Amino acid sequence: VTSLTVHPDGLLYSSGRDGTVSAWRLQGSDAASLRLSKESSLQGWGGLELIAGVAWQQHNQRLLVLGFQHMHFVVWDEPRRARLWRVECGGARRPYAFYLGATDITAAVPTQLTL
Repeated sequence: VTSLTVHPDGLLYSSGRDGTVSAWRLQGSDAASLRLSKESSLQGWGGLELIAGVAWQQHNQRLLVLGFQHMHFVVWDEPRRARLWRVECGGARRPYAFYLGATDITAAVPTQLTL
C-alpha cells in the first residue's frame, strides 16, 4: 500500500505498487463490531505503473491519480481520462515525495515544479 485517503463520502481509498486503487467501506457502530469491506478495485490509470496516491479536486470532486510512468511522475485526471501533468524524476524506484495542497500539487524533484 502506497497511500490511504478518505473521500468526503466516507470511503477509504488505498493505492498500491501494482497500479491498483481500491475503495473500502468501514462498517459497524463500535470498536468490537468494526469491519472493513472492499467496495471496488480498479487498474489501468493511463498506463501508470505505480500509484503513489489519489486526491480529489475540491471544487468539483474530480478524481486525480498520482503515480509513475517509466521515468516520470504523472498526475492523471480520471474523469477526463487525460494526463494533467508530467515531470521527469527518475521513476518510482527513487525516493519520492509530493504535497497535495488545496490548490496545487508539488513534487519533490530537483526543479521543485508545481502544478
